[in-house]
Amino acid sequence: MMSRVLAGLGTLCLALLAGAASLWAHNVTQRQPPLPDLANLSAEAELAATGQESDRATARRRPATGDYDAILERPLFAPTRRPVVIAALPEPEPDLTTQLAAPEAPAPVIRLRGVIGATGGNRALVTVDGADGGWLTEGTEVSGWTVTGIGPDWLDISRGEIRKRIDLYER
Repeated sequence: MMSRVLAGLGTLCLALLAGAASLWAHNVTQRQPPLPDLANLSAEAELAATGQESDRATARRRPATGDYDAILERPLFAPTRRPVVIAALPEPEPDLTTQLAAPEAPAPVIRLRGVIGATGGNRALVTVDGADGGWLTEGTEVSGWTVTGIGPDWLDISRGEIRKRIDLYER
């Protein structure tokens, strides 16, 4: 008699479990986002095939260039991500006697910390003599050196006839 009661209770538990699972599955399918309208997608595909694009398709594919400006204004690896304010030091008046006799100053230590690709050209994050140098683009001057090229993992700089390549990863 006890085995019949246990068998009946087991069957009842399985039936309740199956009912709960079907309710859960029904709720999950009700919360799914709607499928895209295929009629609009085919119209956008026809426009793209003819070389034209709808404004909605173009906006969906390319982010606005202004979206990255706020990111690039702040230091990438600083914990506070606050913009760096660099105060300009006043230039001392040159002493012509020591300027003629003094040898050329050593080149600053410029280290490449990161590169980001943007629609207006690549930008390079550098440090100069251990201090934050900020984001540079081609043509920018840093410590008397001009940025002549930025690649995915390198930075080319020049001063007069001297050219240097700075690699992101030291070899």
